Amino acid sequence: MGWRVARSLGISWVADYTLPWSDAHWLTARPRPVAWLDRQLERSVVRAANHITVAYADIAHSICGRFGAQWERKVSVIPTGFAEDLFDGETPPEPSKFTILYPGHHFCEEGRYGEWFLRAIDAWIGSNPGLQDKVEFVFTGKLDPALLRERALMAHPEVIRVEPLISHRACIQAIRSSDVCVVNTVRNRIPGKVYECMAAGKPVLALSGPGSDLESLMRGYPKGFAVSPRDIRGITNFLQQAIQRGRSEGSGRSGADKSVEMYSSRKGAQRLSRIFEDLLRSGGARRGSQL
Repeated sequence: MGWRVARSLGISWVADYTLPWSDAHWLTARPRPVAWLDRQLERSVVRAANHITVAYADIAHSICGRFGAQWERKVSVIPTGFAEDLFDGETPPEPSKFTILYPGHHFCEEGRYGEWFLRAIDAWIGSNPGLQDKVEFVFTGKLDPALLRERALMAHPEVIRVEPLISHRACIQAIRSSDVCVVNTVRNRIPGKVYECMAAGKPVLALSGPGSDLESLMRGYPKGFAVSPRDIRGITNFLQQAIQRGRSEGSGRSGADKSVEMYSSRKGAQRLSRIFEDLLRSGGARRGSQL
């Protein structure tokens, strides 16, 4: 659609990838003819767009790996980031228990190994029975039947609270009032919620293996920690250190590290604006290759 509008008006256009396209892991079961059509359409967009923006680096690597390294020059990574205004206002009330929050969807989706985190919780509470009335793990997001099944198998399900889907603003408030945030992912993606957790100045446990882009992001964040999602000892060590440190002090941008500012929506908008300005200055020298 973008290419057709651009061609009819004689203007430049930018294709935006918030998520993967034809190689998305959740589309592997689609019929072969549909998969082929998806690849052909994506190839056409990659060739025709004057510029391409992606939410995280792995999408760029995938595009260049599948369609050719020559397209790298017109791909820019602009993270989903966070909206600064959502972190303004009064600090939300402190929960009665030490709260570890997962603020996203699909925690136990295949490939995330979320069940191992629940096993680590069981092991940690089992070794520290006095904590079961003092600690709470809260999961927000869309209904996750796999998470509910895994919770039912736990020895200590009482420390797990599963919340129904809440608004984005309410999710930010939950992040701000939590003590620790947990994020996980599939393959080498970077979940958008991690930027909001960082913006709130919270300690973040990323369930991601060594060498991943998410692990690299955590190395650059002073309150970040990454551990393999199936490393029960690593997870329990982190939880023990977190409870010993006590309550988190961050609840808004004032509690965040200054390096997090580069992921703000304002910074992202500025980068996108420069891309548009460059295309306008160039006069759209290349109005897009033919499909």
